[in-house]
Parts: sequence; C-alpha cells; structure tokens
Amino acid sequence: MTRTRTLLLGLVIAFGVLVLLAVPLLRDWKTDIQSARDDAAFETARLQRSIADLETEAAQLVGTGILDTVWRARQPGEALAIVQTEIGDLATRAAVSLRSMSPIPAPDLPLVDTLGLRLEGEMPLNRLVTFLLALEHHDRSLIVRSANIRRLPNGQDRFEQPLLFVQLDVVAPLVLGEADG
Repeated sequence: MTRTRTLLLGLVIAFGVLVLLAVPLLRDWKTDIQSARDDAAFETARLQRSIADLETEAAQLVGTGILDTVWRARQPGEALAIVQTEIGDLATRAAVSLRSMSPIPAPDLPLVDTLGLRLEGEMPLNRLVTFLLALEHHDRSLIVRSANIRRLPNGQDRFEQPLLFVQLDVVAPLVLGEADG
C-alpha cells in the first residue's frame, strides 16, 4: 500500500511539475498567436486602404478622360508601329527630318503600359519649336522625358535660325489588348 501511495504521490508531483512548466509555454504561445493575428489584421486593413485608394485614383482617371488620351494597340509591335508612324507624320508636318527613331526602355507609369522612343535629328530652332508644340498638343499623350539639344557649328548659313542637333526621349502611355478606335 505504501508503494501505491508513493507511486500515486509521485504521479501527482510529476503532473504538478508538468502543469507548472506547461502554463508559461501555453501563455507565450497564446500571446504569439494573438500578436500574429493583430499583425495580420493591421496588414489587411492597410491593403484594403491601398486598394480603395487605387480604385479611387482609377475612377478619377476615367472620370477626367485621362485614359482617353493613351495609345491603344493589341500588342507591343503594333503599338510601336502606330506611335512611330504618328510621330513621323508630326515631324513631316513640322518640316523636320528625323535621322532616327528607335525604341528605348520606358519608365513605369501607373495603370498603363509605356513605350519609349529616342528621336534624333538636325533642324533649325523654329522647326524644333513647331515639332515640340505638335508633340505637346497631340490628341494622344506623348511625353518628352528628356531632351539633348546642341547648336551645330556653322549651321546658320542655310537657315535664318540656328541649326541644332536634337535628341528627344519620348514616352507614349498605352493600353495593350485594345485596338485604337
């Protein structure tokens, strides 16, 4: 009988020690779970605010007609051809001869894809102004991202205006998957 009591007392003590060790571990586990849940709730709220802000921005863009000014094409190659043709037409109307028009990496813009082109040519100052105005006032967006303009030596003999070397980096915002209509 004493042996049974000793065994029973040992089991009670072992259970007590186990409970004393397990309670802090369970409390820490519960705290970790609550902390992770709070972090997830905070992140969810942040993402929902971000989504709402983006939806508001998109609605404002559509409401103001800004998306009506972007280029539209089914695929990138088609977009490149359309934009190059239109810029070529603008150059012709401004009496500007472009030496080259080549694709370059374009910066990311929100809600649209972008197409970058580097335009190079030599032209008198007054024709450059006419060409830049044509780019600026085109019904589809053409953004002059950077310009490198240098006066060429002895370039004023043939023209009343100074002759310039011009390098323009132009960005055309576009929506792929839709034809211009």
